[in-house]
Amino acid sequence: GPCPFGCGRNLTPASYASHVLSCELRTVADCPCGRKYRFSEQQTHRATCLPYQREARRRAEREAISQKLRRSRRHTAELRANSRSVRLGGAQEAVELVSESLLPHLVALALFALLVQPLRRDGTFAAAVYNIAAAYSQQGPRLRFGAVLLAASLTADG
Repeated sequence: GPCPFGCGRNLTPASYASHVLSCELRTVADCPCGRKYRFSEQQTHRATCLPYQREARRRAEREAISQKLRRSRRHTAELRANSRSVRLGGAQEAVELVSESLLPHLVALALFALLVQPLRRDGTFAAAVYNIAAAYSQQGPRLRFGAVLLAASLTADG
């Protein structure tokens, strides 16, 4: 039979349902203003309809805010992931600047840090112990003592 919207096409029963959903002359009422118009007039209607334009701006603003929020969450996650490695890296650089004459004092401080580790759960002391152990392990004969300090620092950070 003929198209119910008047486009002039003759439809078979098999093509009727799909044509009714895609005909250029079908009536649509998807605008915030509530007005009905033909699908073929959609661009013209949207260009002049103030309620539609307001809604489109709101959708664009919501999408921009969502994108900023997603970027902010990704950035926060990256900062959290990198914070521990940055802390350890900074401590390593500080240890490398310390002369050998201060290492015995630092070892005493590291042993003290191991004793007070249960009071501070942020791993700062354990990071210091790790770096002192790394410095000692580079000194050959004291390698065994450095390894002991390293093991102690890793267990203290748990």
